[in-house]
Amino acid sequence: LKLEGNPVHKEMDGTIDLLDIQVFSIQIVGTEKGIIDVFTGDIRQSFLDAVELSSSIFAVPIDRLADAILVEVGEPYSRTLYQTQKAIIHASCALKKGGILCFLAHCSEGIGDRGFYDLLSAFDSPVDVLEHLKQGYKFGYHKSYHMAKIALDFKVLGVSNVEESVLKKIFIEKINGIYKFYEMVEQQKLFVYNIPRGEITVPLFSP
Repeated sequence: LKLEGNPVHKEMDGTIDLLDIQVFSIQIVGTEKGIIDVFTGDIRQSFLDAVELSSSIFAVPIDRLADAILVEVGEPYSRTLYQTQKAIIHASCALKKGGILCFLAHCSEGIGDRGFYDLLSAFDSPVDVLEHLKQGYKFGYHKSYHMAKIALDFKVLGVSNVEESVLKKIFIEKINGIYKFYEMVEQQKLFVYNIPRGEITVPLFSP
């Protein structure tokens, strides 16, 4: 939902100016359960109308960052670690630097698309991953970048069927149940957000 300062949006929007035709567009807002609304007409206006509706549905304004977050991942995104990242990235927007981010996803189909995992697991630390990406960033590396940055800024815990050794290679600590997360929270008296359906919930922090 972020358009300002988004280089991909800027380039796509600029491409429209290269076309010497009027572009008609069909924009669909929906979830895996079905279509919520459809916008048609001029490509820019229909897109902005869809963004406005999406923001009203999926964005949640917050005025305080949390010390810790438990984010739940809904179907079908909880089936793989690759898709689970959506919820992890969203949740990180509501967390203080140095905070605890715990995700809950069964990941019954394992890692999923291995590209992001293979890149992350090839290095010993998030810093090394980020340095590597600076040297030769390619479109599609955004997943690895976000996960490395999150692992650098926060303590990431996972309640998942993925093996502990697999998660450890990408800087995630596996815990056996959310009670472990709440033990940490209670002991340290942390301010917590619980985020259901984290894959489609976008916290918008405005102090």
